[in-house]
Amino acid sequence: MVDPALYLVFLAGLLMGGYYVLESRGRQRPFRIVPSFARLRRAVAILVENGQSAQVALGQGSILAPQAGSSLAALETLAGLSRLCLAGDSPPLASSGDGSLHLLITEAWRVSQGFRASAKRTNRQVIFPGASPFSYIAGAMLAQQGEDVAMSLITGSQGPEVGLLVEAAERNRAFTAGGSEHLLAQAVLVGTTRLAFTGEEYFAMNAGWKRDRLHAASLHTQDALRLLIIAAILLGGILTLVGK
Repeated sequence: MVDPALYLVFLAGLLMGGYYVLESRGRQRPFRIVPSFARLRRAVAILVENGQSAQVALGQGSILAPQAGSSLAALETLAGLSRLCLAGDSPPLASSGDGSLHLLITEAWRVSQGFRASAKRTNRQVIFPGASPFSYIAGAMLAQQGEDVAMSLITGSQGPEVGLLVEAAERNRAFTAGGSEHLLAQAVLVGTTRLAFTGEEYFAMNAGWKRDRLHAASLHTQDALRLLIIAAILLGGILTLVGK
């Protein structure tokens, strides 16, 4: 007997493939309005216009651990933000607490900067503050001190200690935003940051300033599946009432 969940997976694959083909042919459909994306774009635009920089904390999630999806989403976010900051000539400062993730961050930062940065400048902009949770947070707090750091973007797999980093950024009068797949960190970020990305918004954060065909197809597929599930729930409720 075929598991009913496989039908849902098959339907999601068909929808994503169809939306990807439409995006490839230039038939772009508008995203549903996500207020957090608009606020993030506005904050980055002000940052670039003022010639200030941002700090991106990518957490401690190893790419070989179950948190790999969160770390890869953080890498995409860093790459997109770095491209935008090219206009202001103030590349973001990236920090991580995992060795494998640090290597990927260094390469992603160099690629996003078009390999124009020297190795010395890369080492200044991509740091490894520490391997333990609190040593990593302490090093990231020290790294973001400075008048030119006007934004603290928290991504990746974090722990509840990330609240200390947010507090330090707020004392520095920096705009704070972020999200994480860790439930405790997500709760802390919702209560402390000015802009929190929860649920699917975190994994789609990079789509807020870059329309990638695969990202667009994924978001449209999620919206379509959500509508189908809502319709199924309503239909099931109606049939239940009719049956009674």
